[in-house]
Formats: sequence, C-alpha cells, structure tokens
Amino acid sequence: MKKMTLMLLAFLALPMVAFASDCCDGNTMKMDSMQMAGKEVMLGHQEISGVRAMAHLKDVRQAMSEAGMTTTHHFMVMLHDQATDVNLDQGSVAVKVTLPSGEQLPAAKLMGMQGHFGADVTLATPGEYTFTVGSVLVDGQKRVFTFKTVLPE
Repeated sequence: MKKMTLMLLAFLALPMVAFASDCCDGNTMKMDSMQMAGKEVMLGHQEISGVRAMAHLKDVRQAMSEAGMTTTHHFMVMLHDQATDVNLDQGSVAVKVTLPSGEQLPAAKLMGMQGHFGADVTLATPGEYTFTVGSVLVDGQKRVFTFKTVLPE
C-alpha cells in the first residue's frame, strides 16, 4: 500500500514538475493560467524576503478513492529564489490547514519534490480554506505564506 501511495504521489506531481520547470521568465512568474490540466487550481502567489511562493491545489479524490484512501487533494507550493532565479526544494516546509468551521488541522510536513513541496490533505466539506505555509529554507530564514480558496458544494 505504501509503495502504491508513493507511486500515486509521483504521478500526481508530474504536472507540477513540468509547470515548475517552465514557470519563470527571468525573475517574473507567469500567472496567465488560473486553472491547469484536470482539477488543479492556482491559489495565488506571495513574495517574502526574496522568495516567491506559488501554491496549487489538485483534486485527487477519485484516484485516492480507487486506492481505498480518503484523501481529497494534493497541496503544492513552489518556492522560487528571486535573486538566483532557482526553484527551491530543500529545507523544512509545512502547511496548517484551517477548515471552514475555523478548526485548524495539525501541521502537515511538505516533501521536497523536484522544484516544489507537496503533501496530501483532506478537505471534506465545502467552504473557505486557509493554508498557512511555514518554511525554513537553506538560508535559515523563517517565512510564512498564506493562501485561501473556497471549495464549492
């Protein structure tokens, strides 16, 4: 089961890896596509202390259900060093999800995946979700990025 989950995660990350490798034109991220292949939505971008974060949420409910799992989405964040024009995938990154009810889930560690960080999350009810991404990258600086989205019924 663990091997199947890892293979599924690798498969789901492929569109983001392709996007991440082609996302930047100099130091300016392309933001011309609000929705990508399938049910993947861009949550926005923020820049803090020279690092630009761009977050995406992919609906993986069907694939996970077929594998007997209850996970509904794959959360991804690409961290881009504006000075060196390089996508970062090393360091410690986690996301805390605030549910529509206001309850905050425990932090989920994001795994570095070839130019971005990602983890599976369960977003079971419609409403507004807040994703608070905390990071300590190789420069040792702490950064906190916040993204929101509303999931329809």
